[in-house]
Amino acid sequence: MSWRLLSVIMGYIMLVLVFGGAMLFTFSPFMQDELYGTKRWAFILILILYGCYRAYRLYLIHRQSNHHEA
Repeated sequence: MSWRLLSVIMGYIMLVLVFGGAMLFTFSPFMQDELYGTKRWAFILILILYGCYRAYRLYLIHRQSNHHEA
């Protein structure tokens, strides 16, 4: 298994976990006693921004591999 394939697989797993965590914190009362108000929304925003960053990195990996194949 190549390192690039492993990196892509782990990237997709991270995307699912990060966006799933953001949805969990947004739509459920999970940890609402400890994390509430502005802190909760800031954490959700951080999760979404990190997920977008990881998605962009995966896009760059795919674009680079398609560029080398052509």
